[in-house]
Amino acid sequence: MMPLGISELKSLQTLSNKVVVVENNALFISWLRNLKNLRAEISIDGLQQLQSARDIQEVNLSEKRVSELHMKWSDVFDDSRNENLEKDVMDALKPHSDNLKDLVIESYGGKVFPNWIGDPSFFRLTNVRIEKCGNCMFLPPLGELPSLKKLVIQELKEVKVMGSEFLGTGIAFP
Repeated sequence: MMPLGISELKSLQTLSNKVVVVENNALFISWLRNLKNLRAEISIDGLQQLQSARDIQEVNLSEKRVSELHMKWSDVFDDSRNENLEKDVMDALKPHSDNLKDLVIESYGGKVFPNWIGDPSFFRLTNVRIEKCGNCMFLPPLGELPSLKKLVIQELKEVKVMGSEFLGTGIAFP
């Protein structure tokens, strides 16, 4: 939890600790929206609670210098999950490509990943972990990431084939 009034520090650039959001996404959104120059590691838990991707678009991570992004949904895959909404939320959480080094996606409920996952413009992205994405049928083109050094893929039970779309058109792993 961040101290009250921290969003008033509009020129705040760096937080020494990871920003972790659990349960109260509305507070997070209003807090983070105003911090335009922020450099941070961000972990968002409870994304399944969002009712609309517009709720999280206000954060505009593409304008912030996020070095690590951890996105987590509930690990319960039932009828309450909306795969299109979850894809829209992940699209809305697209960070700025110049800064991201670590990406973790946990319990995402979509069948496919947004186009930005695996985009070679994320040239500093070295670590990717994708786990417990129970509905995912296809992997993103992670072979397109020019600096990828560590890749962890766990518990993607619906992925049956890993074809050329996973490698993309560039060289895989430097």
